[in-house]
Amino acid sequence: MNDKRKREAIAIDFDGCLCANAYPDIGAPNWDVIVAARQRQTAGAGLILWTCREGKLLEEAVNAAERWGLHFDAINESLPEWKAAWGNDPRKIGATEYWDDRAVKVSPRSHAMLTNEEKLLSLAGRLSLPALMEQTAEEAAELAQAALKLSRIERGENPTPVTFEQAWNHLAEEIADVKLCIDVLEAGWPNIVLEAEKVKQEKLDRWIERWRLKK
Repeated sequence: MNDKRKREAIAIDFDGCLCANAYPDIGAPNWDVIVAARQRQTAGAGLILWTCREGKLLEEAVNAAERWGLHFDAINESLPEWKAAWGNDPRKIGATEYWDDRAVKVSPRSHAMLTNEEKLLSLAGRLSLPALMEQTAEEAAELAQAALKLSRIERGENPTPVTFEQAWNHLAEEIADVKLCIDVLEAGWPNIVLEAEKVKQEKLDRWIERWRLKK
């Protein structure tokens, strides 16, 4: 191994894993799991009995495992070398693998299953604020160019091969890019957008006031 833990550690549940779940009795041995555990131990892994059994029930489980040819390196605790390497003995057993009949492998959901809010949070979690600011600036610059292009076509004073429809669609695309950046910003750094909303209201009121004064 590449770290200071001396060898692999496999924590193995008893009821339902090493044997059929007949708790508090001992169920029929699960030979596939037992043989696999013995093979890994022969290859150098340390085996830990990882069970909720205590007292006499735990003793019965250990004895049953020994009858099946399975001898554990630790029982309901981390391997000695793990404890020595880390200098602690936490309540959670340290292991490189946990074998349990109740184990569930949690896989990330596909993008199609995520809500928009979850997608935005996912992006915010992957980007630093500087990285998002850079992309926002790039998209804002492209939006400015798209707005100028559409204005040029509308005025008709300086011919361009771009049609109005093309310019309109391009503008819509760039607006979407900028709004998306702001949505991601709001998901990850909501205080900035909340402050911007306050300033936006003030600017709206001033804009309307200028039109009122113009009349």
